[in-house]
Amino acid sequence: MNRKNMEIVQKAIVNHCVRVLIKSFQELKKTGDFRLDWEEDDFTEKLRTVQKESCWEESLFLETQMNCTRAEDSTPGYAARSPCIDIHFEIQRSEKSFHCYFEAKRIKGNGSSLSRQYVINGVDRFLAKRYPRGHMVAYLVEGNLQDAVAKINRYLCRKKREEESLRSMQSENMPDCFESNHKEYGSMLHIIMDFVSGTLK
Repeated sequence: MNRKNMEIVQKAIVNHCVRVLIKSFQELKKTGDFRLDWEEDDFTEKLRTVQKESCWEESLFLETQMNCTRAEDSTPGYAARSPCIDIHFEIQRSEKSFHCYFEAKRIKGNGSSLSRQYVINGVDRFLAKRYPRGHMVAYLVEGNLQDAVAKINRYLCRKKREEESLRSMQSENMPDCFESNHKEYGSMLHIIMDFVSGTLK
C-alpha cells in the first residue's frame, strides 16, 4: 500500500473510531449511568464498558490507559515515567494493523483551570510527540459546550496561538466535533461529549 492510500485508509479508520466513541457516549448518556463529579478515567472506563457490552462493533474495541514508552529509554522506572494515553483503538485492514489514539480531559464552561490543562496536558503532548499521533476527547461536566470551547480558544489566544483555535466541523455525522490545525502536526480532532445538557444530576 503506497503512502497516499495509507493516509486515506488511516483517515477512514479515524472517522470510524470517532463514530464508535460518539455512539458509546450517546448510549452511556441515554442510560444515565454516570456522575458529573467523575474523574476523566472514570468516564473513559465507562465508555469502554458500554462499547464492549453493546456488541454493535465486534471488530473494534476501545482500550484504555496505554503506556507510550520510548524505545531509547531503558533505565529503571522507564515505564512509570512514560506518558499514558487514555484511549487506544487497534484495527486490522489488509493484513496491516492500524492504531488510533485519543487523549481525554474534563472541561467546564465556567471559571476553571481545566481549559488550560486541556491544552497543556492534552493537545501539547501530541504536538511535543510525547504521544503517538492522535486526537482529543473532552468530557463536559459543567456549564455549556460553547462557553467551554470559547475558554479553550481564549487560552490559546493569550498564548498567541490563535491559529490553533478549535473550529466546529459542522458535520451531521459527527455532532459536537471540532478541529484545530497546528504547524507541522496538521489537523487534530476534538470530540466534545456533553454530559450536562438534558441531565439532572
